[in-house]
Amino acid sequence: MSPLNPIILLLVLFAFSSTILALICKQCNMDCDDPLDELCLDPGEFQQIACLAEKFKDTRNRTFFQRKCVLYERNTKFECPDYPQYTTISCVTCKTDRCNGEANFGGSGGKILVNISYDNSTS
Repeated sequence: MSPLNPIILLLVLFAFSSTILALICKQCNMDCDDPLDELCLDPGEFQQIACLAEKFKDTRNRTFFQRKCVLYERNTKFECPDYPQYTTISCVTCKTDRCNGEANFGGSGGKILVNISYDNSTS
């Protein structure tokens, strides 16, 4: 075996292991009609990654979507957040590339995506 072959083998193994440690999720910001691809890197031993697809309704019965990569504790089930100002219709995680896309969870039909967050701290 020539000295070059082990180097090539290591590069191939590294490339293969990198694809196993990453996930491509669909990500929407204000427009879920044409979501972007988001590369999610596996954080290591204590946490895991998944793709998330959420659907909400507000008090005026408007529908909103959110698609993104989520990070949560390894060996646990992802806990869907509870947003007091919205009613969650669905909250689904999956672990294959682009699994949270329109084909699997429906499109927005021109609705607005809201990235919802709120401060739960007491001041």
